[in-house]
Amino acid sequence: MANFGPSKTWTDGEILSHTDLNAALLDIINNVTNNNIDADNIDETDDYTWSGANSFVGGHSIKVLSNAAASIVTGTTLEWDPGDGGQMTDNSSGISLDFKLPDAADNQDTFASIAAICLDDTSTSEDGELSFRVATAGTNTEQMTLSSTALTVTPAITASGGMTSGGNIVSDTDSTDDLGTTGVRWANLFVDDVTVTNNVTIGGTLTLTGGITLNGNTTIGDSSADTLTVNSTITSNLIFTDNTYDIGASGATRPRDLFLSRNAVMGGTLGVTGATTLSSTLGVTGALTATAGITSGSDIVSDSDSTDDLGTASVRWANLYVDSIGDTGQALAITAGSNNINVTAGTLALTGAQTISSTLGVTGLITASGGVSGTTGTFSGDLAVDTDTLFVDASADRVGVNNAAPSTPLHVKDASTAYVMAETTGTSTSAGFRLKGDASADYTIYTTQGVGNFGIYDNANAAQRLTIDTSGNMGLGVTPSGYFADKFVVSAGNADGITIAASATSDTNYLLFADGTSGNAAYRGQIVYDHANDLMQLATAATAALTIDSSQRVGIGTASPSAPLSVASTASTYEGMELVTPSGDASGVFQFGVHDSGGISGRNIEFRRGGSDGFDTLSLRITDAGRVGINTTDTKNAMLYVEQDSASTAGGIQIGRYGGDAAWAISNVSSNLRFGVDNTADGTIDIDAMTIDYQGLVGIGTISPTSGYSLDIANSSSANVYIRTTASSDTASSLAIEGYRSNGSAGYLSRIEAKNRNGAVAVTQIDSETESVYNSGALVFKTASTGTMAERARIDANGDVAIGRAPYTNYRFTVQSADSSSSTYALQIQNSLGYGLIQARSDGQITTGNYTLSPYNNTTASAANMHVTSSGILQRSTSSAKYKTGVETIEDSYADAILNMRPVWYRSLSEADNANHGWWGFIAEEVAEIDPRLVQYRTTESVISEESGREETVTLDEPIPEGVSYDRFVPLLLNLIQRQQQSIATLETKVAALEAA
Repeated sequence: MANFGPSKTWTDGEILSHTDLNAALLDIINNVTNNNIDADNIDETDDYTWSGANSFVGGHSIKVLSNAAASIVTGTTLEWDPGDGGQMTDNSSGISLDFKLPDAADNQDTFASIAAICLDDTSTSEDGELSFRVATAGTNTEQMTLSSTALTVTPAITASGGMTSGGNIVSDTDSTDDLGTTGVRWANLFVDDVTVTNNVTIGGTLTLTGGITLNGNTTIGDSSADTLTVNSTITSNLIFTDNTYDIGASGATRPRDLFLSRNAVMGGTLGVTGATTLSSTLGVTGALTATAGITSGSDIVSDSDSTDDLGTASVRWANLYVDSIGDTGQALAITAGSNNINVTAGTLALTGAQTISSTLGVTGLITASGGVSGTTGTFSGDLAVDTDTLFVDASADRVGVNNAAPSTPLHVKDASTAYVMAETTGTSTSAGFRLKGDASADYTIYTTQGVGNFGIYDNANAAQRLTIDTSGNMGLGVTPSGYFADKFVVSAGNADGITIAASATSDTNYLLFADGTSGNAAYRGQIVYDHANDLMQLATAATAALTIDSSQRVGIGTASPSAPLSVASTASTYEGMELVTPSGDASGVFQFGVHDSGGISGRNIEFRRGGSDGFDTLSLRITDAGRVGINTTDTKNAMLYVEQDSASTAGGIQIGRYGGDAAWAISNVSSNLRFGVDNTADGTIDIDAMTIDYQGLVGIGTISPTSGYSLDIANSSSANVYIRTTASSDTASSLAIEGYRSNGSAGYLSRIEAKNRNGAVAVTQIDSETESVYNSGALVFKTASTGTMAERARIDANGDVAIGRAPYTNYRFTVQSADSSSSTYALQIQNSLGYGLIQARSDGQITTGNYTLSPYNNTTASAANMHVTSSGILQRSTSSAKYKTGVETIEDSYADAILNMRPVWYRSLSEADNANHGWWGFIAEEVAEIDPRLVQYRTTESVISEESGREETVTLDEPIPEGVSYDRFVPLLLNLIQRQQQSIATLETKVAALEAA
């Protein structure tokens, strides 16, 4: 048994003819001897490989076989026919894939075609066409063709998952094809527009959500239960075959609106349950019923005559709202524009309550059993309501209420009390009566809703004459509310008021105040005028308290005054006159004035005592110039002059304490004014408090002020001065000392000096000085050392402060040490425990101490970021991109250059460093020669200006290398490391390659 197991590989570009291909395949696959394939002559593990692009010349086929369990070929054969053949659609050139199965006899060498896929071009064009053929009774028949313009399918199409089309779905060439069948119909048809040129028969319900155009007849339904539902517009006639069909149904959903552009003719009754709007004529032969109303855009008229009614005798319209009824000459007409109702002929019968909002003119009769209401009406004769309930006498222009024969313009009669009421129901509106005689006699009596006042208003003069409010308060010419006593208020102008006119010259008239009706309770308070004696009295508690007689003399406590003012004291306490200032008025005063009669010149006022008339001895005089003399008529032109009596040894003024003990005394002793205490009440000063001598020197605690000092304060213990305020709000106290300096004269204006009484030497001074101009000053602090006073600190006019010297301009605070040594300090700041926080030594060293959070103890893991310039300026070192510009990558040459630098070991010359320690580093000058950017330079130096005598900073002509910026080596070293790393990686690769070889 032969075993074929060769391996064949077709390489890229290899060209085989169909003869070569068939021979190769037969040699490999087929048993040429017995012409069958069996398991004993084929190795299923052999591979037949195609690689690359291969070309085949001529017609040939590729057969793909599959082996069954019994080694019988039962699979399909796929033949590729690139030539012309019967499989082509139009016998033109193309390619076909032919699917075959063994024939009916299961002959392994004979295969029958069952299907084919053909790809060719259409005749005389380059348009492709793909056709699918299926065998029927052994013959392949084209069932589906796909061209560039259409897909043609011969058999029926079944699409269980639905079908989606981007174009038209049409019948082939005529209208003999159906969409669905009589047995299998489509459930629903959803389209935007349907055009039917022939008849449409719908056996069930037709629901249209879009437009449908029917050019032929349409039959819907085969029973009365079938319906037509249209949700869009019908654009043609809708005609029923007989009159047994309805539009809508009484128990079903009805059409919402019916819009007609032309006439509507109804052969029967038209019943409308909703609102109906008609834009044209509606002709109804039968009755028209509209339960929800009718809105018409045109006339609603009777057919041809005037025999028709609007409503019936039993069913009437509720209201009629029109702009015009009838025309001129008709019995009832409403004239358009004026909206009047004029009944020119016949009787106007109104059986219900009527409201007329315009003029009602009736020539004939008006019968109104239910009443008539309106704004205006015109009657040509008398008007009677219920004979005499209301009677209008048109001939006499009179109105009678309950009176058919009125005798006045308004005559009201009643069997009991006859009232006339005017009532208003509007908010803040008035009701009343107007009484008018002529233009000057025109009054209104009224009351106002919501206010309640009763009033009389003068219309002619536009003035309120009388008001009585709801509390019974009355006002004449004014509203009484708001006044303290408002029971009766009268408005009075200039030279106006209230008069009580006596009937005779001997009468006495009263204005009484009562708190009862019996006894003197009826006249407890009185204002009385006696016309017979021309006397007026004011009485309280029914007793005269004040009397003014006919000579205008006033008596208080007496009814017979003998002087312009007579005051009678009480019988027991002899109280005569009390002068009281207003309650709560702390600054209130009583003023007494005197001047010559008929003029304005003042006169002297004297207070005297003693004698039978009380005017013998002078006690006090107030001159017409306002000067006061006590115990003398000569005031010495002083505003207050007190003359000592002969019995006083020190004299003057004393202010005594209640009880007569120790009084304060002010006296003139030896031309000195002395203030002190008189302990013995003998008029002499026993304890001196203050003395002002004839030179104006003031002594406190001494009667002999020290010459040369305007104020001398002496005390046996401590002599203290306390200036303070006793206010409880924001208040400042001050001590002002004034001196004088001419402009340009510098020197001290005032001085506060402390002296030692032992030796009378000054030890401290605080001077206020002027500077170059009179209005600029400085504050100078001085102290004495072994008797020598020297300036220690100064605050100049600009607020600049200096200790140890004068301030520098533009230097707010300057401290100058005593020398420049390392043993003295210019500044020390320490805490409450005595620890130094900041110290500035005279030789320039600054220390911050080592207390808890001093810079030395306040540690951090962050890198150093402090830089000190050669001018001593502290700067923060930064590296953010926002502080940089012109950023570039380091060139390799700059990094290579640092390899030329010389690392050194050295000892430090700095006093702060241990002289025995060694250090690693570089020499700044050497580094500057290679790369100046790695060096820190001194660019300035400090000098003392010969002109100003203070320190100034000058810029050096050439920068001097001072230090090395070791941190700036890092970028250069990283560049070297990166490049070395690249070299290492390259060498490692080469070594690995050599080791692998």
